[in-house]
Amino acid sequence: MVRCDDFYKKWESAGNFCEKHEDTAERIDAYLDLLPKIKIEAAKSEIINDDSETMGAIITERASRPLISLKDSDVRQDAIQQIVQLAEQKTMDHKKARVTAKEVEEIISRLVPSTQKTATAPKIIKLDTAKRHLETALGNVADKPEAIGTALATIEELYSFLETAKQSLTQRKEALTRESALTIPEGSPINQSQPNPASAESRA
Repeated sequence: MVRCDDFYKKWESAGNFCEKHEDTAERIDAYLDLLPKIKIEAAKSEIINDDSETMGAIITERASRPLISLKDSDVRQDAIQQIVQLAEQKTMDHKKARVTAKEVEEIISRLVPSTQKTATAPKIIKLDTAKRHLETALGNVADKPEAIGTALATIEELYSFLETAKQSLTQRKEALTRESALTIPEGSPINQSQPNPASAESRA
């Protein structure tokens, strides 16, 4: 499915206005997070740099899924560059600049082995989605003092929770590190002293 620009513009301002399934909503948010990166790369081109182009002029939401699911952000950026280059080539060949899902998959397959790919969006995408929703919610209370007070109180509670969780995890990590160091087998190489060749010769 290729959604129209009006759909994405309304989504950016109103969020999940049509109550899509959570997985679908995450994919849409991830796609909208990806588009600015595509636009930045396309802006470097004299061939396809056109602000009037629609959101899916280079890559549709469906075609972007293999790109979004990449774990490595550096590889994702390399893939974006190659996608824009392919769009340029298509334009010069008098074809539509839009890159297909199959072409995106082929680009990715050349950049990373299959063992490094993932079928689901990385956690960072979900974090970006949460941030987007929080920003939208905060924007909606900007002109209501009582709502702002409630939002600030919620943020304070969240901050306190995150600080406590961070301290707990840090302490747990340190404890596990100490336990790991204490449980190294006695006969392991790290505990074995290396023979001194000179001493060995003198005993001989």
